[in-house]
Amino acid sequence: MAKKTNKAVDSNTPVPAEHAKRITLSNLAHIVRTHWITALVTFICVLGVTCVLAVQTPQTYLATTRIIASCNDSDEIAETSDEQDEEISYCVKQINSYPVLAKTQTVLQPVIDELGLPVSVSQLADRLKVSNPENTMIINLTYTDSNAKSAAQVANAVTESLKNTAADLEPKHAAAEVRLSVIQRADTPDKPLAPSWRMNVALGVFAGILASILAAMFKDKLSGV
Repeated sequence: MAKKTNKAVDSNTPVPAEHAKRITLSNLAHIVRTHWITALVTFICVLGVTCVLAVQTPQTYLATTRIIASCNDSDEIAETSDEQDEEISYCVKQINSYPVLAKTQTVLQPVIDELGLPVSVSQLADRLKVSNPENTMIINLTYTDSNAKSAAQVANAVTESLKNTAADLEPKHAAAEVRLSVIQRADTPDKPLAPSWRMNVALGVFAGILASILAAMFKDKLSGV
């Protein structure tokens, strides 16, 4: 006679994963609807804090000038290819050095004295960005300031000082003569570079939505719904 074997059911047997409660979009929407007051208050608070921080952030204005460098032959006309290569090499080296020269005391101190700026040379240099795009004769100079009018004034003053200093430092018997000409003066910017209200509001909305969902889920867990 066959014996029947009764298998005891272990109460500690883990529940299969497919039976576990899952967070789906519908469940999430239900949680938010159930605790919509908590979600709404959280959203408004986060968005409000973002806007307050944006208001308290100092405005920054950016002014830009552009200079073009031109190379003229020295008094002695280069007849050989070696002399021509020397002239080209000299011009390239000079142009590449101007972004560094623009941030030196020789260039910036006259600007500070002329405009009566309450900053040091290093502080003024930190607000400057000078670049020479590769394979071009152009020098871009940008200056940032909390005042729009001051940003343009300083950018133009530094540009003129760089132009004059470069001419004074030009060797008399160089392989070629490098001249700087201003092709774009800085205008007073009409809009601040930062803060960006559009970006801040978008960030506030995103953070508010995320925080409101988390707050609703936390409230749902506490209430046992």
